[in-house]
Amino acid sequence: MTQFDFGTRSVARFGEGVRHELSSLLPIDGSAEILVIASESALKREAVASLVNDLARHGSVRCFSKVMPNPRTDHIDECFDANFARNITHVVGIGGGSPLDQAKATAMALSCNSKVSDLLSRGGLLPERTNKLILLPTTSGTGAELSYGAILTDSSSGEKLGLRGAAQAADIALVDPELTYTVPRYTSMETGFDVLTHALETYISSAATPYTQDLSRAALQRVFRWLPVLYGNLGDIEARREMAYASMLMGHCLALSTTCLPHRLQYPIGAATDTAHAAGLAAIYPTWLAQLVPQATEKLANCAVWIGVSSASDSTEQQARAFIDAVINLMDRIEFRPSLRDLGVTTEMIARFPDEVTGKLHTDPSYTDRSDLAAMYRTAFG
Repeated sequence: MTQFDFGTRSVARFGEGVRHELSSLLPIDGSAEILVIASESALKREAVASLVNDLARHGSVRCFSKVMPNPRTDHIDECFDANFARNITHVVGIGGGSPLDQAKATAMALSCNSKVSDLLSRGGLLPERTNKLILLPTTSGTGAELSYGAILTDSSSGEKLGLRGAAQAADIALVDPELTYTVPRYTSMETGFDVLTHALETYISSAATPYTQDLSRAALQRVFRWLPVLYGNLGDIEARREMAYASMLMGHCLALSTTCLPHRLQYPIGAATDTAHAAGLAAIYPTWLAQLVPQATEKLANCAVWIGVSSASDSTEQQARAFIDAVINLMDRIEFRPSLRDLGVTTEMIARFPDEVTGKLHTDPSYTDRSDLAAMYRTAFG
């Protein structure tokens, strides 16, 4: 067995009500300079507004609410300009993946006294932060509260870029399922599918370890059991809890393993169409899964066994294909089957997307060379 890591930089607290621990993580002498990053709609929610009000007992609090899906570098730079002179001691991010990624990037920019656009152009390892970063997710999907990356959209070029590395990690993540109770059906299904992709891809990836594989298995089993339950009853508290837990596990897994081709292929889609990350993944997934069978038969077969869709008499390939069918059937059951055309992708985009794909490609066992990318885009487009 090879050497591998267990722990990450972040301390995570999970469970109903852990959000109320937020104020206890700040100094009691009122000396903190606190920056809260959350959308306007999130700040209007009673549970979030109460948290922000409590922070005022610990120091000066300022909120930045210019937050969009696919966070923009110009918004982060605007926040930097407004706050760099305040000597921010604590950055608190509250929301889904976009505000949490924005909070991560903002905390790093403020710590470095450098605009995020400059950080992105530097390359190399990021320095250790001097401020504290606390993240509270309000959706169950991205795992951004524990992952090491901040995925951003360059406001000038439209390109999706990332600040990556352990220095990006939150100091503390408070994962409270109660914050997800009011998430509407479509968003719950969209983010739930994102958990599935993280679980499968971090398992398939050549960067997987025995530890991350165990996490992936636990998350996959929860998604297949509980996401359909949540689709049928948004008020099912156990389903909310289990999906929040699975999402948190995958944030941990993302920090220690890596995703595969679908995530690399989605970034140009998201940048060109300004559509949700999970929607682009769903449009690519059937094509990627079909391509994956010859190179990852045994792992896909294991997944089929884990979720109970194969029998002992099936061949390994039959088990693998049974799992792929189960993924597609799940997408149908939760009514989450967007196509590339649904997302606004055009033939012109399909032609240029392969050249815009960046990131680690060889960790995907189905990848041979960049011609694979063009073929996948064409096949998914139809």
